[in-house]
Amino acid sequence: LWGKARGYLEAGISARDSVQARLALAKVFDETGEKEKAEEQRKQALSATQNTMPVLAKQP
Repeated sequence: LWGKARGYLEAGISARDSVQARLALAKVFDETGEKEKAEEQRKQALSATQNTMPVLAKQP
């Protein structure tokens, strides 16, 4: 079951990368004991969001 989910998610990421798909793939890797791969997916998801998050203004 996890193998099928992994295949669908990897194909989806290849077609159109998304944070949600990478986080779901990280969950699959966690469930299958592939902790390093899970962490890599989380890092890539975080990297993608860092360019879209608003920056808070500094208070004088």
